[in-house]
Order: sequence, then structure tokens, then C-alpha cells
Amino acid sequence: MRRADGDKVVITKSGINALSHTVLHPNKQAHYASTSGSLNPSQPALIRSATEKLGTGATLVITTDNDASRRALAKQIQAITRQTTRTDLTIIRDLPEGEGSDWNDRLRAREPLPTPAPDR
Repeated sequence: MRRADGDKVVITKSGINALSHTVLHPNKQAHYASTSGSLNPSQPALIRSATEKLGTGATLVITTDNDASRRALAKQIQAITRQTTRTDLTIIRDLPEGEGSDWNDRLRAREPLPTPAPDR
């Protein structure tokens, strides 16, 4: 079963980075997945399968930490998706600003939100 046209899937390094990324880049149509830091032997096949099932004109956003090992992970994920027959897939690599940073770092660096007043 194919997904809806225009799907957006975001692959992150970790669950906390997925949550942080979605707060910083809200998109109700986006679906998130995490690699838990590196690819296990089953994940390449899962990524290929998921990529094949995305709707026409889908976007895959690869978001990893901004360090050498996670940039290598992003390249690995991108290579896996290019092994598919998808020519309509848009691939975006979205790294947080600053060497060594991750999306949770970026979220915590934001201006704090005001504390809501208690209901009385």
C-alpha cells in the first residue's frame, strides 16, 4: 500500500532529536523515524522498503548530528535510498548549525518560552 502523495519522512539519529526537530520544524504531515545512532543489519532493508512505499513526489529529510560520524551515517542513508527506483524522491540533508551539535542542542539554545500563569 502506497502512502499519500507528497509524503514527508524525517530520519533522525535518536528519538529525542526527532522530538526536538519537530518542535523546531513543525509539520503535521511529517512522519519521523530514528536509527538509534547507527544502522543495524535490518535497517537498510527497512529504509529501502519505506522509501519505495512513499507517495509520488515524497520528501525524505535526513537529520543527523553535525559531526563526522553522523554525517557519514547521513551519507549511508542517502546511498540506501538511491538504491531504489525512485526518481521523484526529494532528499534533503538537514544538519543542525554548529560542528558537533544536534537538534536537541539547537532546541535548548532557543529563547525559553514564558512560563504559563496558573489557572485561578
